[in-house]
Amino acid sequence: MEERQLLTVFEGPLGKAEVYEILMPAAERPEVFQSQYEILFEGKSRILPTMGEASLVASSLSGDPAFQGYQESGQS
Repeated sequence: MEERQLLTVFEGPLGKAEVYEILMPAAERPEVFQSQYEILFEGKSRILPTMGEASLVASSLSGDPAFQGYQESGQS
């Protein structure tokens, strides 16, 4: 069973991006949990492997000036 918890919210001129941590048991070892991070922005969901990357992307999406100049790889 997966657990989901709101970690932080980035707000800026482009909107609000919420970052959630999702914990789920590993398939082979249910006593071990794997984590991933979900960003919700403008009704769309995006999953990323690390909190750092999720924070950078959420900040960029919302237009929050905390991480100005960051551009997600593969995006123009």
